[in-house]
Amino acid sequence: MIAGGADIALVTPEPVIIGATKGTDLAYFASYYGDWIYSLAAVDGSGITGVADLAGKRIGVTNVGSSGATFARVALQLAGLDQDAATFVPIGVGAQQISAIQDGQVDALALWDTQYQIVRSAGIAITDLPVDGMTGLFGGGFAARKGRLESDQDAFVKFGRAFAKGVVHTQANPEAAIRAMWAAQPDTRPAAGTPEADGLAEQLQVLQVRLDGLGVPQGSQDWGGIDPDGVQRSIDFAQKAGLITEPVGVDQILDTGLLGRINEFSRDEILKRATAAK
Repeated sequence: MIAGGADIALVTPEPVIIGATKGTDLAYFASYYGDWIYSLAAVDGSGITGVADLAGKRIGVTNVGSSGATFARVALQLAGLDQDAATFVPIGVGAQQISAIQDGQVDALALWDTQYQIVRSAGIAITDLPVDGMTGLFGGGFAARKGRLESDQDAFVKFGRAFAKGVVHTQANPEAAIRAMWAAQPDTRPAAGTPEADGLAEQLQVLQVRLDGLGVPQGSQDWGGIDPDGVQRSIDFAQKAGLITEPVGVDQILDTGLLGRINEFSRDEILKRATAAK
């Protein structure tokens, strides 16, 4: 995006925070992940009951450079362990991920919220591992260059408003939203051999996790708000993780001045469309 290849990024906080120390002018103009989406979980039967038990264990991550792996390293540090006290095993996503867990390749996981729902839907029993001092972090959202946010306000308002309308529609009729996704992207339909009703039920569970994670209660008149305190906690996290060595101010990476205009639309009209959708 800095090189001009994209206008908007949906991104977790670390790249934006790191960018602020390198002179980029990226800023969040709306939230997507209301809260930090990464967490730790133990595979049942691993003998792990807390973060301290992860020493010498294998932690499954999508890839070793993922935000989940970074989160896990900081969690180990906070538990008084070396950041490399556990082995990080890249297990990818989808069927590859499920197979790796079922085959016993990992003892614990460092993934994000919807991934955990997919794992549970596959019949894999896991137990959440709370991490002290890591609650209330901002999860991330839509970011753009500050200069563009100022010079192209109408375009960013239109984008944000379209997304906000989609949230209202999806909250009101999640099944119709999934079927619309299937129509637009046929490869997201249930795999061959999976009854449509079963596939729909599983995808509805995953979608509900994401809707819950938006931090926008159904019926809310305000989409996209960002808690500055949560952003500060994410900056503190980046410092603990060793991702930055220079201070970053919340105002450097936050510019929500367009949210008032973004939320100017008739929710009743969207709800009527959602009710009529199949």
